[in-house]
Amino acid sequence: MAVSRADADLAKSIEERLGIFERDNVSDLVHPAIIETNEELGMEAVIIDEKSAQLSFPNARGSTDLHFGIFFRDQPDLCRYLAAWFDNKIKAATVDFRKWRERNWPSGKTGEIEHVLGDF
Repeated sequence: MAVSRADADLAKSIEERLGIFERDNVSDLVHPAIIETNEELGMEAVIIDEKSAQLSFPNARGSTDLHFGIFFRDQPDLCRYLAAWFDNKIKAATVDFRKWRERNWPSGKTGEIEHVLGDF
């Protein structure tokens, strides 16, 4: 997710979503990250396995509906390409969500913004 400033609602939303993965004992498979930018962008890329992937574009922050979603099933060539693109281009430009949260809310409380990020 792209952010230009520390946002307590965003952090809380991500923490709630991570809770789902923790509840299902698969949190070690999830590595949320933040792209610090002033540009608006939003896309969820889920590379499910070597043959399946989903690309979705949330219409608004906080929305539970994903609009314009595309699910690819039994597409190993596409999934390899997406995984390479993600690892080499996107992941390399991210900040680990937990480190981002700690930097912005050292106390662990996301109710108040303690630090606002500068332009990147």
